[in-house]
Amino acid sequence: MAAMTWGEEQERLTEEARLSVASAEEVVRELKRVAQKSRGELLGREAIEALLVERNDRLINLGLACYGTSKEVLEALYKHALEKPADAADERYRRGLRIGCLSNRIVAYWGFDFPRRLVGPEEIQRIVAAGDDAEAEALICNPSVSDRLLEELYKRTGAFATLADERWSKLIYLSRKNERLVTNKDNDDMPDTGHYGIHHAIFKTARNCSCR
Repeated sequence: MAAMTWGEEQERLTEEARLSVASAEEVVRELKRVAQKSRGELLGREAIEALLVERNDRLINLGLACYGTSKEVLEALYKHALEKPADAADERYRRGLRIGCLSNRIVAYWGFDFPRRLVGPEEIQRIVAAGDDAEAEALICNPSVSDRLLEELYKRTGAFATLADERWSKLIYLSRKNERLVTNKDNDDMPDTGHYGIHHAIFKTARNCSCR
């Protein structure tokens, strides 16, 4: 990794102070910019993101949901998003928070069972069975979603086991946009067993459907 220039070091050293007084629009732009950095550069941002949550600004919260790196912050935002809305505008905001968290690629990348360990199995069940299309799409089409969840979708097991045919077919159709289906992460040290498992499930389901 190339050494930081002094300008980059200065940005890093003053980031907490700058973001604590910046406009909400500027904070979201910064969160989106930082989210494009390498995974290693994103480590250790929990304190800054916790500080931003304390500002209690809806736009900043939406930015954190989409581009944040802290699992704890995302958990808190999602829990808040499930609370009863005060009115129609608040309902749209909370729905947006949920969609942002479900579509967050950075926290999902860290390797835990995303988003099951973030939102819980009951919430996964709600989304796949009765969530609106945007929520379901954010879950199913996130390229960093758990390989296990995609396997369950194609095998029609787990949270998908009791879905009606029409709902299951709709989720299958939505999943075609997930980049993970065409992203094989094989390397010299290890095969991409997750990618293999997903495609094995797809072929098995296709074969079973063709035999009916």
